[in-house]
Amino acid sequence: MRRSTVVGAGGKSVEDSYRTSFGTFLRRCQDEVVERVENRVAAWTHIPLEHQEDIQVLRYEAGQFYKVHADTIRDPQAGVRVATVLVYLNEPSEGGETAFPNSEWVDPELAERNGPFSDCAEGHVAFKPKVGDALLFWSINPDGVTEDPHASHTGCPVLSGVKWTLTKWIHARPFRPEEIPAARAVRARGKPAAGRVEDPSECSDRPGLDCARMRDQGKCESDRDQMIIGAWRLGACRKTCGACRACADGDQECRDENRRNVGYLVFNPSELHIPVQ
Repeated sequence: MRRSTVVGAGGKSVEDSYRTSFGTFLRRCQDEVVERVENRVAAWTHIPLEHQEDIQVLRYEAGQFYKVHADTIRDPQAGVRVATVLVYLNEPSEGGETAFPNSEWVDPELAERNGPFSDCAEGHVAFKPKVGDALLFWSINPDGVTEDPHASHTGCPVLSGVKWTLTKWIHARPFRPEEIPAARAVRARGKPAAGRVEDPSECSDRPGLDCARMRDQGKCESDRDQMIIGAWRLGACRKTCGACRACADGDQECRDENRRNVGYLVFNPSELHIPVQ
């Protein structure tokens, strides 16, 4: 998991103080557990699985948040995001509500019944994270075109503890539907025959590149995305650029430092305990 991003200039993913969580994606239908979740989302929303984006898993620690925003990003082929399903994987000790600042409770007693809330959520429609709960809201009006301003929402700061969530965005039309049978085919074969997931805790250069020459050309500084860390993958020459250090066997502190140096989360398994039901 890495620092979460927002959509910046030209549609690029960029880090911003607007959103301070850590996040990662799980590809659609990548395993049976993921596909079961996706089928339940499809049944609940009455929108086929093919309209869903990949699952995004997010982690917020104390002080982290996502400011007020709308989910209505538009894809050239799939159209606008019409709905969001948010699943709470654990419960922070305090804060971390999902709040809708442009909305008011239909019945004021609901606020009392669902509270108490943090200052961020007080006075608005809001939901406190509770493990296993899921929240569905629609970002587009029934006309299928205009945005519903009441769907603008914020991830309130976590005040104590840690919050983990799972997000599913759903589009008006199928979203890259060709990826789904491809994922199922990979599953049927077992693990992919080629390719290796790069581990940010390890310190190495990508094979077949003259990293020393590129370093001497100043590319460690001028082309950081390619050399050290990019938006979607590790850079090719982290070792030569001095962005990591080789760790002795069993030196977990060194490996954790390598992860932090390129913005990756150091995972603590005790944070995420999901009871079996």
